[in-house]
Amino acid sequence: NYGIIYYTVTFPQKLPHFFKKHLEEINPIKKIIWLLRTILYPYSMLFFLYCVLTGSFWDDSTSSAAMINFLISLSVLFLLAVAGNIIFILRSRTGKCNTGKLPLINMLVKLIHVPAYILIFALSLLCMITIFTMAFSIFFLFFDCLTIFLSGMTGLTAVIALSRSGKCTKKFMFFHGILQFLFVADVISAIIIYR
Repeated sequence: NYGIIYYTVTFPQKLPHFFKKHLEEINPIKKIIWLLRTILYPYSMLFFLYCVLTGSFWDDSTSSAAMINFLISLSVLFLLAVAGNIIFILRSRTGKCNTGKLPLINMLVKLIHVPAYILIFALSLLCMITIFTMAFSIFFLFFDCLTIFLSGMTGLTAVIALSRSGKCTKKFMFFHGILQFLFVADVISAIIIYR
């Protein structure tokens, strides 16, 4: 129990040093450029939602055309993110991406998504206040599922790479492979895989 408390208290203090130490190692521009769409996907939904509500891109934010444009934009971005993930997976399998850095890359992707998940979850709770906005809660939940699917692909790639290199057992790979697609558990699993 004391170990868990110590780790919980000291880990946030070590984050700046952690990122400074490993930033050059993963060389994010070269190694995770194909994951940028996945990294930015949950934030793009919030951005497009803001544009719809304020009418920034569409003259009439209440029109059905604005909502259709909103959904089309998210769909296109999702397909582009999936394509980027597939390219990243293929590059990691062919040795063009250092598989030893995959657990670190996966953990960074998961941690970057945490603020977006919190904000989307808060919006979902607000929309559940009235029956008229409850449908938006379902939409936010569906969107979260799409996002965790994208980041889960990265996590699964990292776990499989560890298994193939002999650094973990098949049981470990199977268990943490499933956790990569579960909310909250995916972040914890990503940290465990990296450590």
